Amino acid sequence: MEVSANLSILGLWQTIVSKCHPTFLTACEDAINWSKDLATQWLLQVNPTIDMKAVMDTFLDHSNSYSHARHISKDDCCAVGLNVIDLESDQALQEAVLSLHHCYMVLLDNAPIAKIVENHDTQ
Repeated sequence: MEVSANLSILGLWQTIVSKCHPTFLTACEDAINWSKDLATQWLLQVNPTIDMKAVMDTFLDHSNSYSHARHISKDDCCAVGLNVIDLESDQALQEAVLSLHHCYMVLLDNAPIAKIVENHDTQ
């Protein structure tokens, strides 16, 4: 749409798009659709009455968040019907979570690690 409204930027967009593999946009769309499907499946299992459109608008609409890494507030989560429990309400749990977070930040900053996987199995 942007190009059809202003043909003078066609060259710029050709340069940008030419750097993407032909299947890149399809892979992005597939990832978005998969996240919608998983979120819908998981949230409806926990709360069948949740307004999934409001959840999708809040979490998946790029015009709301502008970035994948952007913080979404507790108030915004509650506003769409998510059941949020304040971490601050349990000081021992908050301390444990923050300690683990800080350990991971130190580990990720100082080692060639891109992903950490945890589970319930202690052995």
